[in-house]
Amino acid sequence: MSKKTGDRKPAAGKPAAGKTAAGKSAGGKPTSRASKSRPSLADSSDRIGLLHEQNDALRAELESAHARIKHLEDLSKTVADRIDWIIDSLQGVLKEKD
Repeated sequence: MSKKTGDRKPAAGKPAAGKTAAGKSAGGKPTSRASKSRPSLADSSDRIGLLHEQNDALRAELESAHARIKHLEDLSKTVADRIDWIIDSLQGVLKEKD
């Protein structure tokens, strides 16, 4: 049986490819998650402010969309009422001819 290349493990005592024995990448930078920089409080408050602005803009857009939908529903009802009136008028004309 032959081994698949993806199943190979590094030999004992050797680090995995791309990492040194000290847990650093080949470039010398630490690879642990704890070493990554976290956003500062100023960055967080800027981000929160931006999110509030986006939220307000989306709420305004949603309100506008609801108003547009209401307007279109009203127009639809008006058109349906006019069509009903035309049908009733035509039926009245046809009855008069009989």
